[in-house]
Amino acid sequence: MTAGAARGAGGRAPTVAPVTAQDAYRELLTGHVGPGLRAEGLTGSGSVWTLPSDTHWVTVGFHASQTSTADRVTFTADLRVLSKALWAAEDVPAGRCPARPAATADYGLGWFERVGALLPGSSGDHWWSVTPDDEPAPLAADVLAALRDHALPAARRVLEEERAHRPPCSRNVGGRNWYRPCEAPADVAFAGQGRRVFRCSGHADEPSTEHDGTVLGRWPDLV
Repeated sequence: MTAGAARGAGGRAPTVAPVTAQDAYRELLTGHVGPGLRAEGLTGSGSVWTLPSDTHWVTVGFHASQTSTADRVTFTADLRVLSKALWAAEDVPAGRCPARPAATADYGLGWFERVGALLPGSSGDHWWSVTPDDEPAPLAADVLAALRDHALPAARRVLEEERAHRPPCSRNVGGRNWYRPCEAPADVAFAGQGRRVFRCSGHADEPSTEHDGTVLGRWPDLV
């Protein structure tokens, strides 16, 4: 390429935009934190990650403080364990809720904690900060240590405790525009869209738009 070809219109060299803290934050999550979370069995990208489960939404969500600037981004993480049956029940009437809960929104359902509440010696909140000049590797290592050693084990314990209990039948015995679950002990688990749908013996033979009829398990092997 000639010197002239490297210049833009009017003979001026193209302007290179400066790296901002937002750029550094995205690179930190995508290029450094993300691979560590995948090694822990999570799937996702950027600021939203999920531990695969056919009974619960188990998520890690990063979010930046509203006070962040081009020079510094301050961020933290939220963790959630929420029954997929309970979340589906919130979507009555249909369309009331998104298909999956937003990773950083507290709906007052299930287990939802800020990462700082799960760290020993923390005051209940913990934030990291990143600037364009920071080396990402040490910061990513600190974030991953907090998640791997404390936050994710706490979420997994909650998941295990909830899955250890016999789930109730989630058949809606309310109305079209309101939800009231049957709540009898479930006897059968059917394959729903991305989740297990639990039914008692009294509702197991009914056709349903929630599942395709494929039996995944029967009590006591429902999950």
